[in-house]
Amino acid sequence: MMFQTLVSRVLQNTTGGLSQPILYPAGPAQNTSSGQEYLLHAISTGIQACPDQKYVLLGYSQGASLVLQASSRLGKKALEAIKAIILVGNPYRIPGKSANVDSHGNTDARGNNGMFVTQAITSNTPIPQFPESLEKSGKVLDYCLEVCDNLSGI
Repeated sequence: MMFQTLVSRVLQNTTGGLSQPILYPAGPAQNTSSGQEYLLHAISTGIQACPDQKYVLLGYSQGASLVLQASSRLGKKALEAIKAIILVGNPYRIPGKSANVDSHGNTDARGNNGMFVTQAITSNTPIPQFPESLEKSGKVLDYCLEVCDNLSGI
């Protein structure tokens, strides 16, 4: 609901556009596997049915984790069909990435890690990241909310 105005404005300016929520069990376990499968299937079948279809992905907090993790599993056609990815409050946000922006859309040079980055480093587990070609494509914006200075990245 938080981004309904944004989504509505985008759809008003997009002929034939529609919004498709991705359902997954949001919770402390951060299990996004069912949501990832749903997203990958939706894009794959959408491209098969309408090869010229385009996508904009929006993920907030755990939804940002879902989009980030699913991005490494997207094929070439899916990556070409995605026109923009917007993450807000990404718990795996890493400083210094070209996609990092502040709440005004300006380059964000702050050194804040997402709330799960330190945890991943400490436990020696991989930190999900966009494929380099996608991150540097200019399609991705990773917004750090103004409160991120106080909340370790979100």
